[in-house]
Amino acid sequence: MRRIPSPSLSLALRPGSGLEILIPRSRPTRAEPRPAFAHKVRSVTFSRAPRAPARVRRSIASSFTPPGTDAPAFSPCNPVPVPRRRPRATSVALLASALTLGACHRAHVAPSSSAPPETAGTQRSTDEIRRDGNHLVGQRSNYLLQHSKNPVDWYPWGAEALDRAKREDKPIFLSIGYSSCHWCHVMEAEVFEKDDVAEFLNLHFISIKVDREERPDLDEAYMRALVSMTGGGGWPMSLFLTPSLRPFFGGTYLPYGRFLAAAGKASGDFASARNDVERRADQVATDVARGVTAPPPVSTSPIAASDVRAVAESALTHVDAEWGGFRGIMKFPTPVRWAFLLHAARKWGEPSLVDAVRKTLDAMAVGGIRDPIGGGFHRYSTDARWETPHFEKMLYDNAQLATLYVEAGLALHEPRYVAVATDTLDFMLREMQDDDGGFYASIDADSGGREGAYYVSTRDELLKLAGPDDGAMLARLLGITGKGAFDGGAAAPNRRASFADVAAPAGRTPNEVVAKWATWRPQILAMRSRRARPRVDTKIVTAWNGLAITAPIWSAICNKPSGSLRQGASRASCRSKCPTASYSPRISSV
Repeated sequence: MRRIPSPSLSLALRPGSGLEILIPRSRPTRAEPRPAFAHKVRSVTFSRAPRAPARVRRSIASSFTPPGTDAPAFSPCNPVPVPRRRPRATSVALLASALTLGACHRAHVAPSSSAPPETAGTQRSTDEIRRDGNHLVGQRSNYLLQHSKNPVDWYPWGAEALDRAKREDKPIFLSIGYSSCHWCHVMEAEVFEKDDVAEFLNLHFISIKVDREERPDLDEAYMRALVSMTGGGGWPMSLFLTPSLRPFFGGTYLPYGRFLAAAGKASGDFASARNDVERRADQVATDVARGVTAPPPVSTSPIAASDVRAVAESALTHVDAEWGGFRGIMKFPTPVRWAFLLHAARKWGEPSLVDAVRKTLDAMAVGGIRDPIGGGFHRYSTDARWETPHFEKMLYDNAQLATLYVEAGLALHEPRYVAVATDTLDFMLREMQDDDGGFYASIDADSGGREGAYYVSTRDELLKLAGPDDGAMLARLLGITGKGAFDGGAAAPNRRASFADVAAPAGRTPNEVVAKWATWRPQILAMRSRRARPRVDTKIVTAWNGLAITAPIWSAICNKPSGSLRQGASRASCRSKCPTASYSPRISSV
């Protein structure tokens, strides 16, 4: 296979099978897809890890090529099933910083915890750890702080934990997630808050928590290992490592019983079948190294336009003709892929490409994946119809989708797409921008202990707020039937019904419905705002902020009167340099 570099795409030419597109950043291959990676140092996050020194690269290359063995990779769990995919070509430096504690790694060691020191040979009780906190106390990451009062004696990734594992010759339990991950919260409540689980982990393992948005290098390296072991992956990532940091058991979300069984098996094998464990770990390391230390050769040959067009036409065979998007049980927005197809449609004027882009953008704009009350897009849809979302809101998704809708509005002469982009940007400026202009990383899916509780609505709530006539009209407009899948018949609102669809049964004109929606939408948002709000991860990720700055600039070009968008982009671009500017949030009538 020959890889062809491109400023925005990665193309792979397979002998005898034509050209395959490998689009970076946005991949719907996991239950929790991987975003653009970023690396946090102190309070600012930078994309990618630095290249390791040559001596470190040589060290990791040798450590990832153990003697061959026929022992199969082993995983005791049943992770989120996803298609196996070829590992992305990543520099050895990424794994060097992930799996060694050398000079390259020392710059990224977590700050010292403020948990009480433990006397050699003693272990605090779970009650003491709950009261005083574990070793995550004092960390900067919201995700780590969320686990700082678990009875599990968590450590951040760093010299303290890794040296202790080697000194005591104990296996490591490594858990990787992020602040707005719903299943991370579920596993915390079901597993890590349980005293018997904590006591077992504290006795038999060194337990380490990692925020994947702070340490994408670790996430990338160990996700490769997990996919190698199980054929799939996702978050939370749950791995059991040898003291030399090589995984030998792995899974994703594990409920209470299965987790205890997996931890018991890992501990037992480590104690009584150490040679087998080391062989398994060596095999996993070999599998990962095979895709990292010897990536396919890269060609600098020009890309033929006919090859790129063939890629675009090939993508059409995977499009859902009824609901848009790429076919699948779950649907992810994948804005980079649709931007590629939009650009292809503009270049070649292929009607089928235009139709696929329109079908997808229309379906996402009116489906439950887009929040019609507060604006913005949720992480992904749990069904093929874009109806019921997974309720996280990620900065990188909304920034890229806003840009995509602006470009589509210009290219396809569709003002409604520009309106969707503007509405999304209004949400970002209102809900995700900090006082200094930077944009927060994400908003949680859960609130009050329930997924989606902040976003779903019931018909009775709308009738109580707006009265029987306007309330019934709003319920029809938002697809709230009283038979939703959430508690009390609540449902995620959508905008599949047009103003004209709602007008006739209500005995009104479409313009009257538009006016009513403009009146009631802010009041529905105000009603919702009185609920328990989802947590916001206030981490400022530089790479994602770059995306967020680009989107309002595009939209401001299309909406010349919209000074607020220009102002929002300006504040973000000169964060910490410009004086704080005022911004008056507005709610559009989209």
